[in-house]
Amino acid sequence: MGKNGANDPHDNIVKLGQWEFHTVHEGLDKDQVATLLEELTRERDQLIERTEHMNSLTRLAEKTVTEADKLAEQTLNEAIAQSQQEADRIIGTARDEAQQQRDEIKQLQTDFNNSVRNLLSQLLTGLDGFSQQVKDLATEIEKKLPEASADETPTEPQTETEAPASDEAAETPPAESPAEDDGLLYELQILPPLDVMKIMDVVTYLDNMPEVKNTELIPNTERPSIMVELNEKLQLAEMLKTLPELNSVEDSGDELSEDNRRVIRIGLAETPVPQETT
Repeated sequence: MGKNGANDPHDNIVKLGQWEFHTVHEGLDKDQVATLLEELTRERDQLIERTEHMNSLTRLAEKTVTEADKLAEQTLNEAIAQSQQEADRIIGTARDEAQQQRDEIKQLQTDFNNSVRNLLSQLLTGLDGFSQQVKDLATEIEKKLPEASADETPTEPQTETEAPASDEAAETPPAESPAEDDGLLYELQILPPLDVMKIMDVVTYLDNMPEVKNTELIPNTERPSIMVELNEKLQLAEMLKTLPELNSVEDSGDELSEDNRRVIRIGLAETPVPQETT
């Protein structure tokens, strides 16, 4: 630093902090003070500039963080919206495919039911025709039997031949009179679902019973029936409950069909019935 009055014997040095000032008779050295002030001003300006720079960096960092948060939130919202759209698309496609499969299954069931009904109708019609042929043949044989009996016994007395005829006439009316509810005439109404093989098994079983005089299958695509005529009274409903081909037997009690037959409603078993091997 410069000095004023360097040759002055009264010149002294004054320390202020880290700075030293020469004193003269008029006070501190003005040049030194001015230099120090300039240096302090320069350092202050540098500190202010650094502070502003740091503030700018701080504001930039805060702005960057804010924009990053906004961008992250926007990206997250877009990702959620896209995921929701994709999920809705997948769910809609799955629903359409499921509905299409249900429609196809329903159509297959309808076609199958129609095929079964047509087949059942054809089988029942054929059975009805066969049953009618058997009846016609039986009627023809019965017509020929009296003639053969007359040819074989021409010498028998009239009184002896008339007695059996009168006995036969006395015995036949109860069996040929469907108008009377004598407990020998039944109508088995078959409830859906239908199964041709099980129906035929039931008919065959009834035909083989000694108590059953006659059976007749009535074809009907919606609800076929089995007409049963007994030789003697029988707890038919209780007997039918023992058949594996049936899963329900409902005795209607005093209810009679149109031809005065007692009505029993039967339901076929849904599971296949294993055939017995002999």
